[in-house]
Amino acid sequence: MPFPSPSSPQTPLNIANTSPNQETYLFRAACSELRTEILSLRRASSTTQSTQRAHLQHTFDILSQRFAQEALALKDDLRGLFNDRKMDVRMQQQARDSAIQELNYAITVKLGSESKSEAEGLRWFLVRRAVGSIVCGAVVVLATLKYSSSRKHAAEEEEKKRVAAESGANGGGAGGGAGGGGGGGERYTVRSREMGTQTEGEAEAALKSMEAGTLG
Repeated sequence: MPFPSPSSPQTPLNIANTSPNQETYLFRAACSELRTEILSLRRASSTTQSTQRAHLQHTFDILSQRFAQEALALKDDLRGLFNDRKMDVRMQQQARDSAIQELNYAITVKLGSESKSEAEGLRWFLVRRAVGSIVCGAVVVLATLKYSSSRKHAAEEEEKKRVAAESGANGGGAGGGAGGGGGGGERYTVRSREMGTQTEGEAEAALKSMEAGTLG
């Protein structure tokens, strides 16, 4: 059984004269309108939220991309700074090592030159000592040899004088002619003594001069 529409102009709405069926129909119509309005509002809200969510997602994507780019740039900058710092530290270490090597070389050269000069001085000192010792030894040996030669020569002269004296004494006892010969022998003896004395004086003078040269 169809019911007249509540908004129809032929049937004015009179709530006092309506039946329960009409009230149910009106209630259902109002609920349908309310549901339709709610669905429309929900669809509009959903559309608005979808649009806002899409906009927020787009903004988030842009910010994420920008953040990733800035993070990469910052990472590159940090890597460059770290590499520069490493290069600076390496160069400083190399400069320090070079300075240490130069200092070690200078110390080695100085110590080597000083030790070499000291060794040279010590060697020349030892050479001079050795040469002086050799010269002194040679002088002593020569003086000893000359002294022994002088002594030997003096002993020979003494022996000659003694033999001459004995022969002169034997000749004086034999006769007058022998006496003359004895006189000659006396002269020879005196001459031999003079020569012996002169030889001993020369030997002593030579020995003294050699000793003075050795001490000097």
